Amino acid sequence: MKKILKTLLGQSDAELVTLVQNGNRQAFDKLTNRWSKKLFANLFFLLHSKEQAEDIMQDTWLFAYELLRQQHYREQGTFAGWLFKIAHNLARKHREKRSHFVLDENILNKLATLPASLRQRRIPVSLLKKAFCALSTRMKQVVKLHVFQKLTLNETAQKLDLPLGTVAGYYKEAIARMRTYLLAHRGSY
Repeated sequence: MKKILKTLLGQSDAELVTLVQNGNRQAFDKLTNRWSKKLFANLFFLLHSKEQAEDIMQDTWLFAYELLRQQHYREQGTFAGWLFKIAHNLARKHREKRSHFVLDENILNKLATLPASLRQRRIPVSLLKKAFCALSTRMKQVVKLHVFQKLTLNETAQKLDLPLGTVAGYYKEAIARMRTYLLAHRGSY
């Protein structure tokens, strides 16, 4: 076993990939040892969460192993580039799952009267919907959780797995953008 690993140490990624495709498990272990730290750092940068980065890294290695074993890897770049592309795609899908929410009429009706800092009088739902829809996805999430679900900013930050300062900034910016939009269209109501 030590002799096999010692032999594998000096091999390139391309050589190790060929060995993995031929069933050599130790070659895959060498690839994981070689790239895991950099892969984790990249995922942590994208996800801002140690646990999520570890989960996506594990999913990346499992997916990469399956693709290698099924001969779906083509050497059209570097192994690391291919691996990081898989990780990036899995991280993006993970973020999209977390950020999805539905804007329904109940939310819009609540928005028409809340928060007080946005209105002097009742605002038409259609105009409020336009102002709300103009916000980024992340700002919509923060407003939805803080205003409609009545979570504190700290609870909102925990739910979204973001720093409190970031959530507070999103909320402040969302209110400012909606206020600007509504003031620009105040003749409409």
